[in-house]
Amino acid sequence: MELKYLIFSSVDETFLDNRGKTAIPPGKIDRMIPNARLIFSSSRTLEEIAWLQDKLRYHEDFIAENGGLICTWKRESAAILGCTGTAETDNGCVYYRRMGAEEAEIRRIFDEAAAGLELAGLVLNHSRPEFVAEAEMISVAEAFRALSRRTTLIFSSAAARRELDRLRIKLAQSGCSLERGAKWWLVRKGESQGETVRTFRELLYPGKEIRTVGIGNAPDDREMMAECEKRFAIKKRLTGHCMEIAVMKNAVALKREGLGGWMEMLEILKREE
Repeated sequence: MELKYLIFSSVDETFLDNRGKTAIPPGKIDRMIPNARLIFSSSRTLEEIAWLQDKLRYHEDFIAENGGLICTWKRESAAILGCTGTAETDNGCVYYRRMGAEEAEIRRIFDEAAAGLELAGLVLNHSRPEFVAEAEMISVAEAFRALSRRTTLIFSSAAARRELDRLRIKLAQSGCSLERGAKWWLVRKGESQGETVRTFRELLYPGKEIRTVGIGNAPDDREMMAECEKRFAIKKRLTGHCMEIAVMKNAVALKREGLGGWMEMLEILKREE
């Protein structure tokens, strides 16, 4: 079937809920969206998204660490994307192109920016997986995958808004951004998630008349969605829509909550064909 859509989707509370259920059951993505490619674009790591794709039995290109990595399972795509790194997973090799600064450089910048601030937090990148697993009530394997970061620094914080704003300003002076992910705060330096989406589209699908769709639920999805022609904002059960994305031009504030909203998006796309 002719390819009509590239669907760039956030993962947590968009395609995957906190119980591990997915919007589309394992093994059914190709059948349910035969005219589209599902491209996960998330703050999650390469290892986390590769694991999710194994579970779904769907191995497609993806964007990890909020735009820090472009990843592919295909050797041909890796050459086109200019991938220079590889990661061995349970289901084979993933090639990646780094779009952001290395984690060690970000840690140095963060430590300098955080000096003198009352962040009441903890940098998690080099924490023991057992510690993170207990704190977040996840398995040790999940924690290990979440800590396998190449271009982002993650930290938990109970700091006041004022202190986080001060940190954001100081980080920006060194070219770093501070973003709120599904579980933790993320610090990164380099291409924005939107710029990474644009690079991905231009290199792998140049000159093709394919519509781009973005769907997410949080402020850090805004840059990704801004690069898409059609935008869909997921409704959370307790807090509703994230207004930073729901008010974007051409954005559709979905009526159903969570995974139901993802399926509502597919219904809207099908009606428009």
